[in-house]
Amino acid sequence: MKMDILPNSKAAATLFTESKKGVILPIFDDAFESCAKVLKKMPPPEDGSKLWIECMGQKFDAAWVEAHFRPDLDIETE
Repeated sequence: MKMDILPNSKAAATLFTESKKGVILPIFDDAFESCAKVLKKMPPPEDGSKLWIECMGQKFDAAWVEAHFRPDLDIETE
């Protein structure tokens, strides 16, 4: 997954889940950093459902968050 713009840790974000039947539900709405921490603590879905974060018009799946998100490396733009 190629990301054009990496989100600021304080940027508004929402953690979503999609069931294998295609039902999409928001499960957590907060800053990107908080959503990423919640996503990293969640067990992997066993029933074929998917988890991801939407922030700044982009989707960040669980694999991307696990590989790239580091809360101590906040990306600030001033």
